[in-house]
Amino acid sequence: MMPGAAARLRFGKMCPVTEQLEAHYRRFHASARLPSALSRRASAPLLVHPHERWATSKVRLLVVGQETHTWKYEPDATGGPGSTIRTFRDFSVAAEGVAAMLHLYRWYGLGRRHPKLNSPFWRGFRALDEALNTEMDSALWTNLFKVNVSGSVVGNCNSAEIAKLQRAQQGLLRSEIDVLKPNVIVFFTGPRYDRAIRQEFGEVEFCPFDRYPKTSISPSRLALVRASGLPMKTIRTYHPEYLQRSRQLGLLSEIVDWANC
Repeated sequence: MMPGAAARLRFGKMCPVTEQLEAHYRRFHASARLPSALSRRASAPLLVHPHERWATSKVRLLVVGQETHTWKYEPDATGGPGSTIRTFRDFSVAAEGVAAMLHLYRWYGLGRRHPKLNSPFWRGFRALDEALNTEMDSALWTNLFKVNVSGSVVGNCNSAEIAKLQRAQQGLLRSEIDVLKPNVIVFFTGPRYDRAIRQEFGEVEFCPFDRYPKTSISPSRLALVRASGLPMKTIRTYHPEYLQRSRQLGLLSEIVDWANC
């Protein structure tokens, strides 16, 4: 049985582009490697399993976060196939590694599996999605770093380790975007992660947000992102947790107005 057919049996009806994503993820699973110690520190990777609503969304909104704080696959909890996958090493050696990660994304349900968490990220995600789409949870989410390392790649890895992680995942986010074809991308990454965006997309411009000539918004707060492989409506702002702490959540309304114009 082909991998795509097996996934259909497990997950039911699938978005038309799911098999294309699976093909990229299977290549990643077969080729991406990390040094032994780092592979055991790094989490399992976040792989997107698009829901059926994506294909019919009014606005195909893709939100790109920094990285997960924790991300692990436990079949007893999720009801999925295979064995427990807690680290990148576990993922690499698991025959069903891709299927397990797709199942985990689907099971997590864009954060709905843990409604009491109600984190700033998910509140920001839903504020944008609800303002741009009529059907709940029409958007999708992925991350700039596909794994975390004890909660933070940038915070817990040295420059050599970050470079190794980037090499292992090089091109994966770009492939997701190419397959999903979002109309709007919002990077919730802040300027601290701009270097990682450049690493993935090459020549990148972070342009001033100048919808209103008399309004000056610093590019560190809000910047249009221009690069090959990204749609024209791509923008970067801070992570919603920082927007909340710094009382800048109004920037989300600016993004909605810009996305709708």
